[in-house]
Amino acid sequence: MTQRLLVAVLTVLVFASGFAARVWTESKRPLPPPPVALGAEFAPTATAAATPAPVDEKKLAERRAQMIADISQLAPQIAMYHARMDELDACFDRDLSAILTDPQREVWAKRRQGHADKAAPVQKDPSQLTNEEIERGIRQPLGILLAKVTVSEKLKRLIEYHKLDAAQQVQVRRLLTEYRAKFLDLVDSIPPTSFRLSGLAQDFQKLAPAPASVAKP
Repeated sequence: MTQRLLVAVLTVLVFASGFAARVWTESKRPLPPPPVALGAEFAPTATAAATPAPVDEKKLAERRAQMIADISQLAPQIAMYHARMDELDACFDRDLSAILTDPQREVWAKRRQGHADKAAPVQKDPSQLTNEEIERGIRQPLGILLAKVTVSEKLKRLIEYHKLDAAQQVQVRRLLTEYRAKFLDLVDSIPPTSFRLSGLAQDFQKLAPAPASVAKP
């Protein structure tokens, strides 16, 4: 009996000592870093921000030259794309106007004028596009693509702006769905590079390098 009691006590002591050692070692272990925020893996690190990567001027010049060549070659397709987009937008505006009431048309006309004022051509800096402006020009068609294919979001805005009733909402959703199909058909009808460069093509003169000056004899 005494031997069994001694074995039990020793077993308890062994487990207790092991537990105490575990607690001590865990208390000495450094705390893990906080969890990474969602999407933080795509953000530049502090080190990268503080120490920007060296710029390969040669590669940038080659890339710019390739864009100039592509836009020059694809100019007819890009021009066709912009012309067809203008037609699609004008057709949608006419069909939507036919659905709206007179007060709603006034609101729609004011919003269209506001968009036209923002898109009006301005006196542009004759200097070349910066690398950041080129990147924005490349991303612009992707933003347009997203805006054109999200029927529910655009319908939500139109309902909010014009207070569409139930019957109008059905009609406008049909218009938006048809517009999306026509837009996707248009995008499919041109080379992918034409669509990707369609934003930069509008600033082609700023993208193209200035001609070399000719020395006078």
